[in-house]
Amino acid sequence: MKIFINGLSSRRGGSLMYLQNILYQYPESCENEVIVIAPKTLFVPKNRQNIKRLKIPEIFVVNPFARFIWEVFFLPKLLVRLNINVLFCPGGAFSGRLPKNCKLVTTFQNMVPFDMSQRLKYSLGYMRARNWMLERKLFSSMMKSDLIIFISNYAKSIIEKKANNMIFNSVTIPHGVDPKFRRESNKNLICPDQFPDEYFLYVSTLDVYKAQVEVVKAYSLLKSRKSKIPKLIFIGSEYAAYGKKVREVIKKNNMEEHILIKEAIPNKDLPALYQNASINIFASMTENCPFILLEALAAGRPLVVSNYPPMPEFSGDAVEYFDPSVPEELANALEKILDNDLLSTSLSKKALECSTHYDWSVSAKRTWESINSL
Repeated sequence: MKIFINGLSSRRGGSLMYLQNILYQYPESCENEVIVIAPKTLFVPKNRQNIKRLKIPEIFVVNPFARFIWEVFFLPKLLVRLNINVLFCPGGAFSGRLPKNCKLVTTFQNMVPFDMSQRLKYSLGYMRARNWMLERKLFSSMMKSDLIIFISNYAKSIIEKKANNMIFNSVTIPHGVDPKFRRESNKNLICPDQFPDEYFLYVSTLDVYKAQVEVVKAYSLLKSRKSKIPKLIFIGSEYAAYGKKVREVIKKNNMEEHILIKEAIPNKDLPALYQNASINIFASMTENCPFILLEALAAGRPLVVSNYPPMPEFSGDAVEYFDPSVPEELANALEKILDNDLLSTSLSKKALECSTHYDWSVSAKRTWESINSL
């Protein structure tokens, strides 16, 4: 069997990490051939007889319109020429016409286009239009799929309801955790010198549904109650308009000396930052399978988490929950942990134990077994 992976939309973040991990876990002993087309940012295993990479002009990677043209007019012909049996779209979208005797597999990863309450937070313009189009494109692709891989039961329930229970072949396979994020014993990695000794850490893109504005307000409230608390650090790339808003709120609350915003840092440096945080924060209001939450759990540190679904599906009773739309709830959760060493120790232990349920070798094995079953 020949499996073709269209990974052109897997350029960054969870989508890129997902594809990279399942490729590296593809069994060398498997006789099925995998052909991959993807951005340069994706590292494909080398010297593998059963994995091949095809090159494509860069314009089809960076330009969404050009990519659409390629998928509609060129990809179907390529599938026929290569005699492909399964087309796998880990980004979830397929715009072209599927050749006869070729199965379609999609992974549903982007919940934002299906969450109207979060979509409406974007101003009229590109992001509103993009999410509107993505909702239709992703849903259409799923309805054409011979197999849909969901990464949370919450996402599965949302799409099944929208599809009026007309989805007949699907499986739920959550993401795994890279072993480098998992704290061993009671030892922490050494924190980089440029970071303070004590800090709250929130790793995530600065974006409207990530609720950094509310986190700033919660931190300011906590600061008014307790004069000496750890600094707050945001790490992540930015949606420019929202990043500006976050900085305005920081300034308005006179928190410039206490709250730091740092751009996305190399993935290899994140484990040490998670593991040395006084408390890790995850305040997102919509997710599918939040890999950042899984990484933070693996750090074995106290974690305060948004109570919006699907977060409780992944972290169970291993964290303190709060409503991210209510800053006072986050302030209370942080204060509760700061004032209770026994609770802090208990949450650290529970988080690490919870993270053992998420393993890329298991996720990848189930993914390939599901695809091969076609």
